[in-house]
Amino acid sequence: MTYKDTDATFHEAEQIQAHLKVQDDAISTLLDKLQTLEAARGQV
Repeated sequence: MTYKDTDATFHEAEQIQAHLKVQDDAISTLLDKLQTLEAARGQV
């Protein structure tokens, strides 16, 4: 039973990490776009 619980927890942690990676990538994309816009307006 403990092995199954540990395996389920590990699988859930992997899913959370994958979800956070997608969010990190989206935030990075938005920050890059914001920096580009600010640079274009001369506000660097």
